[in-house]
Amino acid sequence: MNRKSQSSGDNSNNYQAERMELNFNGISYTDARSIALDTFNENFPKLAEVARKTAEDRAAELFDCFAEKQRYNSDAKMESFSDPAFLSGLFEAQKGYALSGSEKLLSILSECLSKITTTSPGTIQSISLSEAIKAASILTPEQVNSITLLFLADRYQHHLVRDDKSLGLFLDQCYQPFLEIADSRSSILHLQYTGCAFSIDVQATLEKRIKLRYPGLFQTETTTDEINNLKLEIPRYFPLLRDDNSYSQGEILNFNSVIALNRVGVRLGWAQRDIQKLSSLIISKSMPEQHYKESIIKDRPYMLDLFNKWNSSQLTRIDITNIGEAIGYTQMSIHSNIDPEISEWIN
Repeated sequence: MNRKSQSSGDNSNNYQAERMELNFNGISYTDARSIALDTFNENFPKLAEVARKTAEDRAAELFDCFAEKQRYNSDAKMESFSDPAFLSGLFEAQKGYALSGSEKLLSILSECLSKITTTSPGTIQSISLSEAIKAASILTPEQVNSITLLFLADRYQHHLVRDDKSLGLFLDQCYQPFLEIADSRSSILHLQYTGCAFSIDVQATLEKRIKLRYPGLFQTETTTDEINNLKLEIPRYFPLLRDDNSYSQGEILNFNSVIALNRVGVRLGWAQRDIQKLSSLIISKSMPEQHYKESIIKDRPYMLDLFNKWNSSQLTRIDITNIGEAIGYTQMSIHSNIDPEISEWIN
């Protein structure tokens, strides 16, 4: 295959169109790139020569970064490039990165664009991701981290977190990259101004949020009699008991949450009354919030500062919107190998 060279700005990546084998709904990579850059140049405010060159180079770099992600995006709907709403989002992303030049923002914006191409135009998922592009462009890295941790603590539940060891690995992968948070009053107000968050009436400490996600993670001992007294119709061979016919902390049903229990119970055709009985047992056996905090800090000392910052700030008094969810979801996809469908949260 012949390789054709392409010129680009000094700060952008050079990609070979034919080698990338990208096609946007009948539009070649080269033509798509030209359209994107022409749109940017026609709509971006006119600047002095040096600033203009920098902005154009960054706009080109943003498109190239997005195009590179599309090489591995098997779910992409390539007709997105002929959708005016997508092109408007692409311009907003180019504008945001042109003004910032932040490598972290480049990663977020290009990932948002890539995620948009997996959605249908006009859907709440597509709209939320488009609005996330605008919001992320006017957030500090620390504010983005705060939004991401709110998403992880309030929305996401990892099905492999079943004990303190797996929890620690999850924290290393998904919490540790975002420990530098924005916790000042002005930062929290700005998150609300950008449409990423809203105030709540109750106080939600970090340990409370984690416990709500994983109420079965730290449990008091469960006896055989307690299970027998439930008079369940579930077959005894299901993993209610260990091999020695006993129960121990963290092993009740091997479920870390009521949500996981309900999901499996429905799939296996359990009676709803049995699911409710087991859900109540999991909740009743859950250790206090303080135990969660102490156990996590003991195993992962780096979490101490996060607990202190979070619990002494207005982060305990906010929740995230669809836009915040889109940013948090995008960040999780970038920094981990976890990449579920966005429709699990925004639907």
